[in-house]
Amino acid sequence: MNRQQIVICLERMNRFSKQLTYWVELGGEFYLPSFDADLNKFGDWAKEVRKFIVQGDCNALMERIVSFPKQDLLLQYLEEHRDTLPKEIFSSLSDYAATISALKDDVKEFKAESKGELCNLVDGLAFKEAADLLQRCVEAGLLTEEYQPMPSTTSGQLKLIAFAVSTILEFKVRKRWAYFEEQWNHSHNKLSGVSLPIRDAEVMEVVTNLFPEVDFTPLFAPKVYLKFDTPYNTPRIKGLYTDLKRGMYLDESTTFEQFLGIFGKGDDRTPVNWIQEQRKLGFFIRQAFAPTNKDYWKKAVSRFRVNGELPHRGSLQSGYQALVKNNLVDAYCPELMDIANKYNRK
Repeated sequence: MNRQQIVICLERMNRFSKQLTYWVELGGEFYLPSFDADLNKFGDWAKEVRKFIVQGDCNALMERIVSFPKQDLLLQYLEEHRDTLPKEIFSSLSDYAATISALKDDVKEFKAESKGELCNLVDGLAFKEAADLLQRCVEAGLLTEEYQPMPSTTSGQLKLIAFAVSTILEFKVRKRWAYFEEQWNHSHNKLSGVSLPIRDAEVMEVVTNLFPEVDFTPLFAPKVYLKFDTPYNTPRIKGLYTDLKRGMYLDESTTFEQFLGIFGKGDDRTPVNWIQEQRKLGFFIRQAFAPTNKDYWKKAVSRFRVNGELPHRGSLQSGYQALVKNNLVDAYCPELMDIANKYNRK
């Protein structure tokens, strides 16, 4: 295989893995062979990919391998359906799972070797400036020598550390928390949603005193959360969430609890990350929420992010107006139109 063929195979295999994860977590019935017509070739493809990457300088392809989910769900599915799957597909996917797992180990080992002294930091933090800043926390007893939290370090203190380091290093907004959640395995409890115990000033000052060059005021300032009004019950909202996830409009990490937050329900107020283009978000907001909301563009900016970035209110509005002007509303995105109509059905 040449590089282009390798990239195509990687994309198809990665999409398959993520589809499988989605359907298993959804808990519904599905027929695995329908996911891709070439599942019987995945084992051979994976071996070709591993050979290509191991033999060449392919940093970009390595990053794609890192994004592959673990193969535990596939292995479990194969074990449970050993007797019902076609033999060639069972054999191919067994080889695929083993090869991808081995390749992820290869990539992990290569990255550790290339990082040298920074091997204890995730890729986004594996450079001297970040290490020097985190070393302040090591010396203060907040982090271990491996840059992991000490048992006594609180989630609030970790949030302050992440904010300080990302501010000094001028990380993009969408990376402000992500690198640190990965570093500290904190994805189960998003740092952006961690509440800071303002009354326990001494605990917070342990961190803020380490970074005198950082203004922490934005973290402690009171926030006003806008929310979408909804006349519908939770099952109706769950249906909307499921349809958007199935259509791959929402970040795969978006939980239903987080999605409820856009309606002011539950405790999670983390903005929902829309992973398709901004105009589609504007189209969806107008179709789904305009019938029951005022200031829906303003609420969209508050409750959504577009690929990790703050959406632009004027662009959301003008994008939809352009569709109206050119008489393209009905034809623009039938799937989103159907999702919105289903949500607003009487």
